[in-house]
Amino acid sequence: MNRLNRLKKKNNHKIDFSGLFTKNRFILLSLFVLVIFMILQLFVLSMYGTQGEKISTVIRNQKTLEQENEKLASDINNAQSLARVEGIAKEKFGLVQVSEIKSLSVDESVSLNK
Repeated sequence: MNRLNRLKKKNNHKIDFSGLFTKNRFILLSLFVLVIFMILQLFVLSMYGTQGEKISTVIRNQKTLEQENEKLASDINNAQSLARVEGIAKEKFGLVQVSEIKSLSVDESVSLNK
């Protein structure tokens, strides 16, 4: 019987779960807050990733437009250059430079009165 009483006494120990539930609540609440924080962080990072792609596209477009602007400015400068203007004047209007004009003096010319 001694043995039976000892076994009953051993099994008679009750575990106190009252403090365990408050600890579990704190841990569960902490995990919930952590999960919410991680979800928000992923959302913000995905937004910045999308915005970064848009910014890269805008920067590439800006560089392309700047190159086109430089080319157009160069074309305008070439079109306005003196040599080009002189060439167009000779081709389209038959104009000549002053140094190419030869004039006749009255003494050298044939008199029209004869």
